[in-house]
Amino acid sequence: FLQMPPITLTVDEASERNDIMQQVDTYANEKKLQFITGAEDLENFDAYVAELEALGLGRAIEITQETTDRFFANAQ
Repeated sequence: FLQMPPITLTVDEASERNDIMQQVDTYANEKKLQFITGAEDLENFDAYVAELEALGLGRAIEITQETTDRFFANAQ
């Protein structure tokens, strides 16, 4: 099975990523339940993805990628 390398975030990276992911996780958990129960129509899935991006999910991914790149650069 695939496992992430042991990455280390700086204090600033960790703070920014945690702030973003708290909002993303809260929103995603709410919407996931709504999609499963049918309270939210699956036709609104694109709007759901757009809201995740608006909450900063892309930036959280960038931070994780930067730390992963740093790990592999130092591993050589």
